[in-house]
Amino acid sequence: MKRIILFLLPILLFSTVYAQQTFPIGTVQGSGVASPIEGQRVTIEGIVTGLFDGGQADNPNWLVFVQDAGDGDDATSDGIPVYVGKERPAVEIGDRVSATGEITEFFELTEMTRADVRVLASSATLPDPIIIDATSNLETLEGMRVELREVIANQTGSCQFTISHDDGTPLTVLMQSNDFCVEITETNVLQASVTGVLTFHFGKFKLVLQNGRDAVIASSGTTQTPTFLKSAIHCLLITEIYYDGFGRDTEEEWIELTNNCAETVAIAQFKLSDAEEFAGTEGIFRFPDGAIIESGRSVIVAQQAVGFERAFGFLPNFELDDSDPAVPNLLQVQGGPIELANGGDSVILLDERDGLIDAVSYGDNTTFLNPAPLNVGEGQSLGRRFGNCDTDLSADFAPEQQPSPGIIVRNESCGVQTSTNEQLTIGAIQGSGDVSPFVNQRVTFEGVVTGWHEDRNTSGITFYTLYVQDMIGREDGDPATSDGIAVFLAVEKPNAQVGDHVRVNGLVTEFFGLTEIDDDAVRVEILSSGNVLPTPLEIAPTNDDDLASLFEPMEAMRVHLGFGAARVVGATFDGCGFSVIREDAGVERVYRRHASDPIGAVVPILNRSDVDCDDFPNVKLNDVVSGLSGVLTYNFDQFKILTQDFSDVIVDAAPFPAPPVAPAIGEGQFSVLSFNVENLFDGIDDTGNDAEPKLDERELGLKLAKLAYALGVTAGCPTVVAVQEVEKATLLEDLANGVAQYCEMDYAVVHEESADARGIDVAFLVDSSRVIVLSADLKRACTHIDTNIDDPLANCADGQEPLFSRPPLFMRARVDGQVFTFVNNHFKSKRGGEFETEARRVEQAAFLGTLVQTNTGERVIVIGDFNDYEDAEPLRTLAQAGLENVLQRVSDQERYSFVFSGVAQLIDGIFVSEILQDEVATVTILHTNADYPDSLGHDLEMMAFKATDHDLPFVIFDVEEQFEWIDEAIDDVPAEENGRLILWGGIAGMVLVGAGVGFFVGRRGSKTSD
Repeated sequence: MKRIILFLLPILLFSTVYAQQTFPIGTVQGSGVASPIEGQRVTIEGIVTGLFDGGQADNPNWLVFVQDAGDGDDATSDGIPVYVGKERPAVEIGDRVSATGEITEFFELTEMTRADVRVLASSATLPDPIIIDATSNLETLEGMRVELREVIANQTGSCQFTISHDDGTPLTVLMQSNDFCVEITETNVLQASVTGVLTFHFGKFKLVLQNGRDAVIASSGTTQTPTFLKSAIHCLLITEIYYDGFGRDTEEEWIELTNNCAETVAIAQFKLSDAEEFAGTEGIFRFPDGAIIESGRSVIVAQQAVGFERAFGFLPNFELDDSDPAVPNLLQVQGGPIELANGGDSVILLDERDGLIDAVSYGDNTTFLNPAPLNVGEGQSLGRRFGNCDTDLSADFAPEQQPSPGIIVRNESCGVQTSTNEQLTIGAIQGSGDVSPFVNQRVTFEGVVTGWHEDRNTSGITFYTLYVQDMIGREDGDPATSDGIAVFLAVEKPNAQVGDHVRVNGLVTEFFGLTEIDDDAVRVEILSSGNVLPTPLEIAPTNDDDLASLFEPMEAMRVHLGFGAARVVGATFDGCGFSVIREDAGVERVYRRHASDPIGAVVPILNRSDVDCDDFPNVKLNDVVSGLSGVLTYNFDQFKILTQDFSDVIVDAAPFPAPPVAPAIGEGQFSVLSFNVENLFDGIDDTGNDAEPKLDERELGLKLAKLAYALGVTAGCPTVVAVQEVEKATLLEDLANGVAQYCEMDYAVVHEESADARGIDVAFLVDSSRVIVLSADLKRACTHIDTNIDDPLANCADGQEPLFSRPPLFMRARVDGQVFTFVNNHFKSKRGGEFETEARRVEQAAFLGTLVQTNTGERVIVIGDFNDYEDAEPLRTLAQAGLENVLQRVSDQERYSFVFSGVAQLIDGIFVSEILQDEVATVTILHTNADYPDSLGHDLEMMAFKATDHDLPFVIFDVEEQFEWIDEAIDDVPAEENGRLILWGGIAGMVLVGAGVGFFVGRRGSKTSD
């Protein structure tokens, strides 16, 4: 025994000497296949370049790849794997480490075993990868970082794929571990580059990827796909995004993440970003140490905690900007801030190895979802329909009118997109709720085509939808489920016709409340033609907004309004539609004074095509229509009948009423008219914006003739006209020229260009024989609301944007010697959503009210298109400033100025200050436009009707005459300092050009403009 101990002693002493000496890795590797010091215990130092679990999921075996600066010998490798056992080592890529262990050959892979690894420093720079190709000697690069460029990739397993260089020799690519996978979605796809550590595994050299930065993937097409590789974590999802708030978006944005895993997930080192690639300026942030998401719970990452708490009443879980010390901050890894663009952007969640866990793109960004979900309106959020459903399709998401952070709706039947060979009834697909139980699943069904819809958007793109209903006798017999469904075909014009028996296979989606089959890989097979259509169901709407329970079971089915009569309450518009109420509905007409007023009795009627409306009836208020039937569809928050055939439709036209005429003004009176001229544009492209209307010479001539008649005859040549929706002053000069044939005076034009993207402005026309304009200017303001308005003249501070695209035009003028302040307005429209845009209008009204209150005791008249109901918050805000909307003195039946989808509403206003409230002599609204079809706008034989889409609010004021000399009136304004005088007909006008003021006061026909 002693002899044995003595024999081993030299070896132990020899091994100890090696272990105490630090060896270059090249010396350990040697120039051959096997290490020259195999079996010896040594110490090395280097940088961790990779990790690899070479075992099974239930039997891990971890290697740490270490590489040093090199020994200068190209025949020896400078990297080596260090085997550390079944526990994932407590090291990270980039750590500088010291490792001591025994050198062994494991199936021809030189490695260190029984190792003690100590971290010396962190975050070291990794060695540059060695560029390899088919001629490289891989044995000399074993354990090192390498890069292979311009290769072809093909998937071979769930967590590995092969790459090939020019000579076609494949190199297998492995993942760092079993919980990190790459998915190659296309075969034979060119990859820009693949980087990893080189190992020898099961008789082959293989590349081990470490994170999403290791593969730059390029599609076989022209579109660059993300550089992120898939994570194996699939149960964390991005479930809600708030990116377009009422205030400053970069302070109010937030993102919700939900854990659908069965256990708590530690998300420390996980990353959140809006960057589509690692290189760039967009921000990547990581979660702090200790961050977790409990099973079944959500966390909120807010831009600023204080803004989130102000909006929702509780603190978020994390924030990006440090606004509240009680809320942990995410830590910046790369680039600038995370700022989600309203027009389109993406949100990306990465694991600690930069594997892609989940990603969402929206709007015009199609990086991850193509097509992407549509943009939401201001104040809405983009929410995942079900917090546990993920099909990587845009159908997973929908706008949420009321954002709901922390509230998750789940669907037990939710699954990944699947296909079933079982043929279903349409009723089974529709289900008895608002959302199909088969949403995000592919289904097969048969039915008969009952209708189609051809719909052209503002960009000129035409989309097609088929409507299919169960064949007679094949229904599910359940009255709670609809037997019809919409099949969206996108831009593909359908071959199927009404009466065709079809078999459909496609993906079930929910499109803004309408259950439909998506166009993605949809298949429509025609089985026969000329089949009998199901009998239409009768619908009997009531004046109640809760119509879902009544109409949802008939969605996409054939319906009719009964064989009795329906009365028109909304005239035919250019989009090929009108609105009716049944004669037995119990109401004469539907008015909306407030957003909560019910409008359920109104049934909008649409033509099957909004491209070709030749056979569609042109109807007006109180015409009676019978025989209406079609397919019941749902869009823009209303159920509508999509008509297919007018052969049985009978129109009993009501006689045209005598055109109303404004009361004549008496001595000591003057009149004011609010005049929305509905897109008065010429044919010149001034903005480069497709939304700018461009009227040709004939269209413009018709438009001006109708407007001139409305102004000169219907309104009786008002003293002051507040004009909205005019493009430029020259058009108002032309209008004034046209009015001259009706009026015994000339109109002067007061106009200043605004920053409106389409080019529409507000302006005044004033009777130059009675009105002297003292000053006029646009009152600009700024807001924290994200308005996307480009108006340099607003001079907004950092973090603010212009409040108005069409600022109110303040005009101070003498009317028969009395000084008045007139304010012309055109508030933010409801485009983008009624609720979502209200905050802008409220703030606009508040700003206007503040300005008016500074003129306490003065004669102030605030006029215009306020784009909201008479009892809405913006209009109440003006009333709180001491102004009375005198149009509310008009009787209930006559108190409206606009009709939208059959609902009459007063969205125009003429407000007066307290001193004028007793001087109002007459108030009326001249109803010549809103109740009549758009076709009359081209009919010069019906001059009194349809000059524009708004009716004409008209007020007569009593005014005590205070005639003064003209030069005394002019003395109120220092002409030499502020501008130059223009004289016409013995009356003086002004052009103010200093101090940011530029308005035009000109004679009818004058070409002078500023």
